[in-house]
Amino acid sequence: MQSITLAPAHVHSIASIATAATKESVTPILEHVQLSVAAGALTAMATDRYRVVRVQFDLPADEKTGEVATLEPVAIPAALLVAFSKALKAAKVGPALDVTLTVDEGRVTLAHVSGVQLAGDLSLANFPPVGRLIDGYKPGDVRDVILKPAFMADASKFMLPSDPTPAAAKDAGWNMRFSDAGKDKPGPVMLSRSGYGATDRIEYMVQPNLNRS
Repeated sequence: MQSITLAPAHVHSIASIATAATKESVTPILEHVQLSVAAGALTAMATDRYRVVRVQFDLPADEKTGEVATLEPVAIPAALLVAFSKALKAAKVGPALDVTLTVDEGRVTLAHVSGVQLAGDLSLANFPPVGRLIDGYKPGDVRDVILKPAFMADASKFMLPSDPTPAAAKDAGWNMRFSDAGKDKPGPVMLSRSGYGATDRIEYMVQPNLNRS
């Protein structure tokens, strides 16, 4: 069994990237968000094959022991994360670290001290190693690109734990970089921004020209 402690803001941030998970059932693993924690640093990723979003932030160490959180990579249903986030908002819970995420025998349970609780099955399939695409991104020459409006609109929905309000997240500016795929074709476009905290960061890689014949 593994467990980590989160604040509602952490949950909302993770759930916000679920929109980048696929809505199709052709590849079930892509209906999930991959979550991991190493040395107290949480990473969540979602993809639908045409875009990848990764959010990263630090979790506070245990107040009593000083230990930092760890969690082996798990694939949590995106719909479960969204439903739990909505339930926390409906319950109007406070900002304290009162959420426990527990992984045990192929199941994940999200529980708040107020009694809000949801559980579901983890996916045991291999989540694609899309983090490598972000880590290996190489900017190239700027060229004309066409980006889906829906993909760009989704960027305004992504939240970081330190964003004071959803409105602040929508108004946040993004850094945009372009890449070259060769043969006069543009490569993925990378958008990124930091939050209002020193360690918060979100990266959003989008495949361009999807609506060109």
